Amino acid sequence: MDRPSRKWWMLAIVSAGFVVMTINWFNIAAGFGQISETFRLDIPQVALLISVFVIGYGVFHIPGGVLATRMGMRWVLALGLTVEGAAAILSAGANDFTTLLVFRVLCGVGASVFAAVGVAAVSVWFQHRHHALALGVK
Repeated sequence: MDRPSRKWWMLAIVSAGFVVMTINWFNIAAGFGQISETFRLDIPQVALLISVFVIGYGVFHIPGGVLATRMGMRWVLALGLTVEGAAAILSAGANDFTTLLVFRVLCGVGASVFAAVGVAAVSVWFQHRHHALALGVK
């Protein structure tokens, strides 16, 4: 990190990213009724939308770390947040259940790439006495 204040801004972004990731993981549940009605599905079928997010999240954790090694942590953090955010927005316009499933997987992929680097980035940017504080805030 270049300036000491920059790392605190990055901590704020990383912390907000983890909050958004958590919300994004389960926000789909609020729409279960409407999704079920729109696509004529039972609730257990609609609950698959949470599971596919987790599948995307689980599969891309290691590739996220590989990307960070090759391209840098800040870039990969931004990439993960962008993919997650774009997929979440595109989910709202899905015309069929399959498309919605694909966007939810992509949302999990973006979250995974972000999360794979988030804790490591905070650990690199904050050393010694600030390290525990930063990890607690994150």
